[in-house]
Amino acid sequence: MAVVAFAVTACERVVDADIVPETSQPSEVAATPAPAPAPSSRVDGLTISAPAGLPANGAADIGDCYDIIAAPETRAGRIVADRGWAVLSEQGHDGAEAIVFAGEASTSTSGSCALEDSRAALYRAGDLVALIESDGVSADHLTRVGLSPAGLLRLHGGMVNYDMAVADVAIDANRVIVDALPDEDRFCDGSVGVPNVRGEDIRTARDRIIAAGWEPVPGDPVNRWTSLPEDGVIEMENCSGTGFGLCRFAYARASGETLGVVSMGETHSVSGFSVTCEAEAN
Repeated sequence: MAVVAFAVTACERVVDADIVPETSQPSEVAATPAPAPAPSSRVDGLTISAPAGLPANGAADIGDCYDIIAAPETRAGRIVADRGWAVLSEQGHDGAEAIVFAGEASTSTSGSCALEDSRAALYRAGDLVALIESDGVSADHLTRVGLSPAGLLRLHGGMVNYDMAVADVAIDANRVIVDALPDEDRFCDGSVGVPNVRGEDIRTARDRIIAAGWEPVPGDPVNRWTSLPEDGVIEMENCSGTGFGLCRFAYARASGETLGVVSMGETHSVSGFSVTCEAEAN
């Protein structure tokens, strides 16, 4: 996961009793402020910088994708919108505000929208702290921001409405860290885990899911258009034969938690998952 740190030092009062004469008054020496560490990224295709300000975009060209635009509810969101960008998503985190926005969007398959020049901006008290950008090749265009189960900012990328988590961001008063997703997400107060199987074929991803203590819940054979059940994927609930080819799979634990997994495309690549804890299930 990529790291960007910001450090601020104040003047320090320095007195050396070994060299200051007894008759002299202690002197104040101003320490040289340490330079703020340069932004960096550990995630392929994602770059991060600390610009002096957000560049203007003029007016966002979103075509018929007007429904993906979010009305800014945060101070940072309004700053971004005032610069001519289309705000897609906002998330507060420990006194900071993360905004995902784009300069251009166009309609695509199954009601999705393809983005151009999408970025994530991190603000604190109205000041731009960092700007995260995707190259759109090694990493998908950023689509939204939320919170991870661990309470970090989580960035998603891909097609709007059909995206996938791509990176986590930790931010505090002194640093910003952009990093790859963890090997496992913990849910239900940390009592259960789900391995990071995003991008994997469900036929192999399920082995890791089962090894993590989740049992497949046999699905209804109606409306199955794939051979997945014949391949042993008995937990398939349903599949769409058109558009992005979304398929859903169900798992459960003896302790009552349930897990839903979604895959996309002919390769059945896992795009995401969600957990319902025992108390929520009841």
